[in-house]
Amino acid sequence: MRSVFVFAGVLSITASAVHAEECFTSVDIEADQAILYQTELMVVSDICRNDAYVSFLTRNTDAIRYFQKQMITHFARGGSSDAVGDLDTYTTRLANQTMLRYGGAPTASLCRDKQTFMLTGGRYLDEPTLRQWAVSQARANVGKYRICPVP
Repeated sequence: MRSVFVFAGVLSITASAVHAEECFTSVDIEADQAILYQTELMVVSDICRNDAYVSFLTRNTDAIRYFQKQMITHFARGGSSDAVGDLDTYTTRLANQTMLRYGGAPTASLCRDKQTFMLTGGRYLDEPTLRQWAVSQARANVGKYRICPVP
């Protein structure tokens, strides 16, 4: 399982750039980190024509649903009238940003550099490990988020 945590720094999209004025609870941050990871894996797997993303989805369906529901709750708490649509817009924007970030890289080089990332996501990252990883990433990245005041 150690290899799962070795690649934690690969996600370079910062939440603060995406959610500048929103506030987050700790579980919102965990969900956001999981969505960031899922998006990165989706884009890299697509570029590299690798089945890691499909394997990841198959093994992590319940955890992914949990994280999506948490992000929907986050958007609704922020006043959204269409929190499901906002999640869709958000994940589409993340995917587009990720694609643009990797778009100029030579495919062979990118795929070689991301081989461990795809292997980990495609084979080793199961639901308990994904949830644990999201918690660790939330702790490591808490400073990039505006924290909601405690009621």
